[in-house]
Amino acid sequence: MRVLKNLPSKIERDNIVKYLEQAGFTEEDRDEQEAAVGYVGGDDKTAYYTISVVYSIQNGNLVVDVPADQITASDNIKIQGIEVLPMWNTANGLSSTNMLIPDGSGAIVEMNKIAASGTSEYLERFYGKDYAQVQKNGTSQKYNLYFPVYGITNDDGAMYGEINKGDGCAYMRVEPCTDIKTTPGYGGFYFQFVDIEQVHMDKDNDVLTYSNEAVLDPIEITYTFLPKAKNTWVDIAQDYKARLEKAGKLSSAGVSS
Repeated sequence: MRVLKNLPSKIERDNIVKYLEQAGFTEEDRDEQEAAVGYVGGDDKTAYYTISVVYSIQNGNLVVDVPADQITASDNIKIQGIEVLPMWNTANGLSSTNMLIPDGSGAIVEMNKIAASGTSEYLERFYGKDYAQVQKNGTSQKYNLYFPVYGITNDDGAMYGEINKGDGCAYMRVEPCTDIKTTPGYGGFYFQFVDIEQVHMDKDNDVLTYSNEAVLDPIEITYTFLPKAKNTWVDIAQDYKARLEKAGKLSSAGVSS
């Protein structure tokens, strides 16, 4: 089931009203259906939410947990998603910072490069879209992200983040730098609890909808830091491979188990 997103724009509201009127749907029909399901309209009370984040050091690595069962919100808002620690290395060393994302055989983003003001963000879901939930639009072909991991290197060292839990609702997000004085480039894991989808209504109009139920999976990320002597992509790949082999997720022959 999908319902209209919270706070649609005026254009979206006008379009929806037009489509309902064309279908012969009246205010009396609306009142009858709302009464049948016990719907009560929202009010103007203050919205709030609470999200717990637990940081711990385990075997020299930073582990970040977001317990899903502790996420709460007032009933007049819906939490769409959260972004975990996206601002790594934005305070210092940005001039030498590069980010590796697992797009195809690996794509490198030079975080110090200033992009045009209209450059859009990179936002892709790990393992691709779930076409049981969203419409399949367009004809563009993209590489899926099959490894829930990304890395960052600079002159002082390297680090990489790996999703241990919650990768089913995870995205890789990279925001380009459009003005080095105001907004540095940054990136990281974004977890979307409610799927937002653009639905084509007619040749001139689209509306945004979201799934009625939120997916609140537990989230856990491990961040591993490497010294200056091991600040290359090869060093990150070797360390990540060793972690997978130790955890029994990759055999010595390179075949996933």
